[in-house]
Amino acid sequence: MKAEKDWKALVEKYPTSSYRDAGLYWVGQVGNKTIAQASWDKLLELNPHGYYALRVQQIRSNGSLTGSRMVLDTIEAPNWDEEQVEADILAWLSGWTTVPTGTSLIDLPESLATRTDYRQGRRLLAAGMRREALAAYDGTRAAAWKDPLALTHLALDFREQGLHGLAARCASRLVGLWPDGVVQDAPEAVQRLAYPLLYTDLLSAEAQAKDLDPLLLAALIRQESLFEPSAESYAGARGLGQVMPATGEGIAQSLGMEGFHLDDLYRPAISVRFCAFYLAGQMGRFDDQILVALAAYHGGPGNTIRWLESSGDDLDLFVEILTAPQSRIYLQRVYEQYITYETLYR
Repeated sequence: MKAEKDWKALVEKYPTSSYRDAGLYWVGQVGNKTIAQASWDKLLELNPHGYYALRVQQIRSNGSLTGSRMVLDTIEAPNWDEEQVEADILAWLSGWTTVPTGTSLIDLPESLATRTDYRQGRRLLAAGMRREALAAYDGTRAAAWKDPLALTHLALDFREQGLHGLAARCASRLVGLWPDGVVQDAPEAVQRLAYPLLYTDLLSAEAQAKDLDPLLLAALIRQESLFEPSAESYAGARGLGQVMPATGEGIAQSLGMEGFHLDDLYRPAISVRFCAFYLAGQMGRFDDQILVALAAYHGGPGNTIRWLESSGDDLDLFVEILTAPQSRIYLQRVYEQYITYETLYR
């Protein structure tokens, strides 16, 4: 079969290509049973936490990608034992980078605490200028880009200040420096820094009101804003769920909210509520298909209808033919993060 040969050729000739995982997945889809088994096994070995490997696991387990797979139970804020976290991370760091004897991760070292950008960030945050503080702190993070120990200090310090997005960026970069694995292989404390879970009461209440999984909402919000309530995109999307102003006004009207202002989108209670409302609307519109609803959340329902018509309701083909590559990456990343959130917090 020509399709099988083409996909095999891509995998064999370009083993480091960004299309490798897709190639292995599609060899498994179009090849004979023996080839399919070997190709999918290789995919699971090479990148077990990536979208295509997760898709294989879902197919092999006969799992669902509709609303029926979602768990609606209330989620709770995770425990955070500072001393245990420090011990676990220090033990991990010591296995692959230099950690001086007597190092404490709880107290920020003077080399970071006395930096001009860090001190400016603290002053701005204290003055209520959160966005400006984030910009200043980002200079400190950039200075620690190649220093695992400094990144660890900053991740824990930013978390303590309630700057979970910056903490997640530091933790993700830290794992990127680790030569022996990916974030899902790191200590649980590092994973939870990289995948924060906040506003659990809001997530639970709004998700249950809309028959959604609160951890799916968490995964979507991480992708949209890294749980930073003041986030704003270059296009003007605002808040945790990155709702566009026009969409926000439409949702407010649908919900019968009086006195709504666009700045309300920065309020977590409003942002989570609007996020759940809009995602639930796409789930209802597109037959409860999680991946399709995620594509619609990002790329819009009009585009999604056209993509579905072109794919003939084949879910895998639908994902591949999205004419907006960012929407494809978006739905794949949110799905990956959804599984990670389930592993960490359910």
